Amino acid sequence: MIRARINEILQKDGIHSVGFIAGGIKLRGVFLQLSSELKVGSEVYVGFKSTDVLLSREALSGVSSENEIHGKIMSLSLGEILCTLRFEGKISFDVLISAHSAQELALREGDEVFAYISATAIYIEKYDND
Repeated sequence: MIRARINEILQKDGIHSVGFIAGGIKLRGVFLQLSSELKVGSEVYVGFKSTDVLLSREALSGVSSENEIHGKIMSLSLGEILCTLRFEGKISFDVLISAHSAQELALREGDEVFAYISATAIYIEKYDND
């Protein structure tokens, strides 16, 4: 879980776009349902599945992912089919990608990479009233 503070809530036709500040970076999530208890300034924990992260060696432009985080690969375990790694930047999380992708990118511990997470992949795990 990543601790965050809500800094913006936009709503249109029952769909919510929520801005968060986590570790000094901005994240955005899109939600079909949002608790009426959540307001700008609410402290929450957000998350996403480790399989919902796209990695790139360079900053990407012209992509639909709103959440870009620059950081480093702190650990990497390469299996025959899957690769698990620990990403650390202003926020830290685990990433699960295919071993083929890890090999194509020649990923190694200590490499600097960019992580991308779609706004629709972000979820609120818990908020201060939980």
